Amino acid sequence: MSVRLRLLPRRDADPGEAWTEALLEPLREEEIACDIAPSVMARVAAERVAVRPLPAILARPRLLWAACVPAGIASLAFLTIICLGLRRAGSGGAAPGGALAALLSRLIRLLGERLAAAAGFVVTVVAPLLRAAWALVETLAPLLRGAGLVAATTGLLSIIISVYIFNHSRGTAPQAGAASGILPHGGTR
Repeated sequence: MSVRLRLLPRRDADPGEAWTEALLEPLREEEIACDIAPSVMARVAAERVAVRPLPAILARPRLLWAACVPAGIASLAFLTIICLGLRRAGSGGAAPGGALAALLSRLIRLLGERLAAAAGFVVTVVAPLLRAAWALVETLAPLLRGAGLVAATTGLLSIIISVYIFNHSRGTAPQAGAASGILPHGGTR
């Protein structure tokens, strides 16, 4: 049995709701089973490479970093000893060692000059700002002292009022353990 549905109506006729219902009826009866996720996860788990444990030294990165510092210092010491030995021996290999030493001294000197220039720039920029801030603090000092005095006075007044209210309420409160029915632990009879 074949079903022929005319999908597009004629241009001059309004298809109406019956046409829409007839067109969508087969789609309402369709069901889709979507169980892709379990099969994909099973395939990923099957293709996963087994994780091997790290060697003991690599399992502790802080220990590894701490070991690198003395190793670097030792390497620099060995290079320095070799360069000094070549320089004293006066062999043909002394020239590269001397050139390396000259290059390192020049780099250190240039770095020192650049740091001094940067520090001078920072001082020339920051010094006026610090002077202005100090002048502002000196100008505002009397106002800040006055504000502190007002805050201290307000705090003292608050304490005095609290003590008065507490003492007044104690004087008018019923006695504990009296015939009024209030027990010493705070309950009533």
